[in-house]
Amino acid sequence: FNPITTIKYDLPTKGGITIQIFNLNGQEIDQFSGKDLNPGRHSFSWDASDYSSGIYFYKIFFNNILYVNKRMVYIK
Repeated sequence: FNPITTIKYDLPTKGGITIQIFNLNGQEIDQFSGKDLNPGRHSFSWDASDYSSGIYFYKIFFNNILYVNKRMVYIK
């Protein structure tokens, strides 16, 4: 992606989510939280303009349980 990516996710029931974004060293560099989201498809746009090219990871927690863990590549 360059420099904005959209993270899409589906929720099975109503609940809260937390999206954490990490650099390659495992340091958390950004976080987004949403409460009382309805079931269905949702998305979150992350702007990496302030960061360098490289590999990043994101984790989505649904009701405080790890729901998704994926990698993304940012190329300037």
